[in-house]
Amino acid sequence: MADYSNSDNSTKVNNASTYPVKAIDAGSFKRIEPMLTAELLVSRFLKGIPLISPLTQEPITNEDLADFIIRAANSLEVDANLSVAPVQSKIRLPFAMDLYTEFMYLELPNKPILSIDRLGIVTSNGISIYQVPADWIDTANFADGRVNVIPLSPALGTFVTPSAQAGGAFLVLIGYRSNMPAYWEVQYTSGFSFDSKIPMILNEAIGRKAAILLFNLLIPQFQFSSFSLGLDGVSQSQTIAAPQLYAMIRDLYIKEYDDIVTNLKHKYNQTMIVGMI
Repeated sequence: MADYSNSDNSTKVNNASTYPVKAIDAGSFKRIEPMLTAELLVSRFLKGIPLISPLTQEPITNEDLADFIIRAANSLEVDANLSVAPVQSKIRLPFAMDLYTEFMYLELPNKPILSIDRLGIVTSNGISIYQVPADWIDTANFADGRVNVIPLSPALGTFVTPSAQAGGAFLVLIGYRSNMPAYWEVQYTSGFSFDSKIPMILNEAIGRKAAILLFNLLIPQFQFSSFSLGLDGVSQSQTIAAPQLYAMIRDLYIKEYDDIVTNLKHKYNQTMIVGMI
């Protein structure tokens, strides 16, 4: 991930703006916490579940649980189409005159946006022609993946880079073309926090998904759920309820996980595919 310690051109949004969405004061109510740990996974989602293989009697260690958590977080990123941990991306977007006149509207695929690290015009051979000043970039709709450039500050002197003279002929094409492919280049960071904390609702989804993966491993290892023994007219039967119980808990977690994913997709505007034309 990028080093922001000495960055002058990165437009950041604080964590309270990505969750709760657009909040300016989250109060004292706890909504954000560190990433789920193995101990917290057991406490919240696996309490009372014997963490041992019913087939081999091997214990399920904290390292195993940590692996389930990482796998679950990756599944959540795909299912909800959101970045859980911060990730830096680079994307090239077309120039569209109708969007340009709407304060240079840009739609970025990875959400929520934590920072715009660089926004400008770059040629196909990597020559930077223009770089938009950070204080022109509006952060209001970062949670939705939407970016607008609002040049209300006197930053014209910083807008033109030393290569602007070479780019003059390139820019004049705007007057003749309403659309140009791969015109804007955006380097940005998406995710939920720079300080290793995420919304608790993400941990709720990750914990349920990790538990589902664990139950999927344990349930098939039960060799039988009931057996009977008869000797000289005396019989004994025993039923092991663990497989059915694990399956019930797993099915409940699947429904709850799907509900959280659906709500997250609605909250972060990921219920439909939107692209620039």
